Amino acid sequence: MLDRYLTSIIQVQDIDIEGQQGSSAVNENGKIPTESTNGGIQYPPMGFGKHKPKMLLMGLKRSGKSSISSVVFRKMAPQDTLFLEATTTIHKESMQSFMDFQVWDMPGQIDYLDGSFDVDSIFTGVGGIVWVIDAQDNYMEPIGRVTDTILQLTELYPEIKYSIFIHKTDSLTEDFREDTIRDIMQKTSDELFDSGLENPPVNYFATSIYDHSIFEAFSKVIQGLVPQLPTYEALLNTVAASCRFQKVYIIDVMSKVYIASDTTPSDLSTYELCSDFVNAIMDLSDMYGWDRKQEPATDERTKDVCSQTAESIVSSRGPLTLSPAELSLYNGTSPHLPILLALNSSIYDVSSSPHLYGPGGAYQFFSGRDATRAFVTGCFDSDLTGDLRGVEEMFVPIYSDEEEEEGGGHEVVVPTKVKKVRRERDLRVARKKVEEVVRGWEGLFDGGKGGKYFWVGRVDRRGEGWGARRELCEKAREARPRRGRDDGVGDGDGSGVRRAEDV
Repeated sequence: MLDRYLTSIIQVQDIDIEGQQGSSAVNENGKIPTESTNGGIQYPPMGFGKHKPKMLLMGLKRSGKSSISSVVFRKMAPQDTLFLEATTTIHKESMQSFMDFQVWDMPGQIDYLDGSFDVDSIFTGVGGIVWVIDAQDNYMEPIGRVTDTILQLTELYPEIKYSIFIHKTDSLTEDFREDTIRDIMQKTSDELFDSGLENPPVNYFATSIYDHSIFEAFSKVIQGLVPQLPTYEALLNTVAASCRFQKVYIIDVMSKVYIASDTTPSDLSTYELCSDFVNAIMDLSDMYGWDRKQEPATDERTKDVCSQTAESIVSSRGPLTLSPAELSLYNGTSPHLPILLALNSSIYDVSSSPHLYGPGGAYQFFSGRDATRAFVTGCFDSDLTGDLRGVEEMFVPIYSDEEEEEGGGHEVVVPTKVKKVRRERDLRVARKKVEEVVRGWEGLFDGGKGGKYFWVGRVDRRGEGWGARRELCEKAREARPRRGRDDGVGDGDGSGVRRAEDV
């Protein structure tokens, strides 16, 4: 299990973690002692045995629970959480660390204490509950819900520890952020105190998925579930003193959550530095640990395509030129090929996010094809094509006089010539909007996300025909702005459309 961790330990003298002779931190029985409350020595178990605690992630709908779970436990980029749907069923994430436990993402629209649920099946074995409050929204209702939950569960399950994530604080101004955090903490404490619960076991954290605060908060929460934490801290204190390290962490490399650290004070920047170092090591491992075994190929062209790995893309061989059929080979189903997608005929390597674009990923349908139209319209089921003909219509406003004509109205006062001029102007604006959306997504994949994705070539469309012109999908039709008959050409921004610049 230790090979899954990257620890800031270069050399440890006189410490034998396996319990061999000569260790200053291990006794003759091969156990790590720790002081008990009565001054004696006790030996904590190094695992939970059959007990696998779980942590519940709760909060109201759209508070950000699923985004937090995806960023921390699935390594999803914060920008990609824009497309996540609301949680409707319990999602379980497993974390096999120094301890084995699960994180349950609970749908926010359900009251699990209303009597229609089996409370024991949900809350038995829960070590901690994280309640997410959206700091940008009205937080009086979630405060009422979290206090009711704590009051009802404290009597039944006194071992549960509670944490409140005051989430989405990154977009608030500094003064307003501090006032909001203080107000939520004060109101929650007052509610619990007025209900007769003094000194409630609640910790507060200001979090955002766009910085390391969410990982820092989860680290503190998870440490509260580790019974061996004092032992780990004592060991890390010894390591830091012996090796003269400024700070020592035990970090889970998959989630970047640190299980323990030495007890010296630290700030978020130190943890960010260590976390970025972990990312660098993982990226280098992925790059130089590429599996060079190739699958059997049936013809010379396929052999040549399959031989182009992610390493060869950035080598002197130059950019790729793939037909749509050849591009489809790079859809993530082969462990020997990089994952590619195309946008506006440009091909990008997204192999660094197999959890998103590989098999079972949330956006696997983009892999191995050019789906530019879907990036513009947001219709991921019907618009997975590079055909942009007519897509600008989604940005063309619908005027009230046009609706009156279609509905059989008689008061049509806009002359035909004016309509034609208006139509031409709207189309020009709409085409520019399409170009802006496509450029935004190109910027995201071409060196965006800190260089995580990159351009590798072009799609050869010679001989490819689009067929009949596509109609706008239902989502795009509904996104069309509506104007009065006397309105001029407005921005026609199609507010229902997701763009890369909004990410």
